[in-house]
Amino acid sequence: MSKIKEDILSLRAQARAARYLALKTWEKEEDKDRQMDNVTSFVLGIAVALIVGIGYQIHIMGAL
Repeated sequence: MSKIKEDILSLRAQARAARYLALKTWEKEEDKDRQMDNVTSFVLGIAVALIVGIGYQIHIMGAL
């Protein structure tokens, strides 16, 4: 093979490796964000349930 063709193939391989590493880094960040979103949603759901439950108890006690 000619030197130019080898250089082009080498550059393509490096670009492919760089794209792969960038994709894996992005996927890891997405997984962290998704996990953080799930935890936040769970905590906020519990908080809303408590607020609604306390409001209902106040309503029942006030109605008696």
